Amino acid sequence: MRVLVDGPSLARAQEVMATAARSYAPLNVDLSADSYETVNFSGNDAQGLIDQAKARFGGTRPTGSDLVYVFTDKDIQAGGNTAVAGLADCIGGVRFDHHAFAVGEDFGPGEQSDPLQRNGTAKVLSHELGHLMGAHHHYANCVEGNLSEVGEPEVSPCTLMFNAVNLASLNFATLSGAVVRGHANEFAAP
Repeated sequence: MRVLVDGPSLARAQEVMATAARSYAPLNVDLSADSYETVNFSGNDAQGLIDQAKARFGGTRPTGSDLVYVFTDKDIQAGGNTAVAGLADCIGGVRFDHHAFAVGEDFGPGEQSDPLQRNGTAKVLSHELGHLMGAHHHYANCVEGNLSEVGEPEVSPCTLMFNAVNLASLNFATLSGAVVRGHANEFAAP
């Protein structure tokens, strides 16, 4: 995966990626960045940021990367709605070179002190990449979520693809996990 860092530090991007990888580890999917690049994209429109990422690579993901993620400190919006934390270009986008792009915002390191936001940035990253790997919101549930992440007191009763980050845990629901694993096996490089 290629990570385009738009504002946050490289260290912050790497820290969030390491936390996000915990969502994919139980699925035996290696979520790791093949490279990080610092960018300075304009605007805060989610689709506009994705479009700038696409333009950087000629409209398609770069060779050797299954996915491209824009990690930004901008308060992104979509259609004037600022209650947006991330956006994937296409559900199942990993199948298509021109749709394997997503964007998500960094809530900053202060998120760790708020039980409702703990690991929120990593959850957004994992969630948006989950869309690119075929997962839908309606695959989420509030039965398989974790009431507390391991060693971290947080309220997260729902699974990762739930569309409210403050209620989502880092784990995928069983169905979401099967879909993500299937897309990884079929369309991503081993």
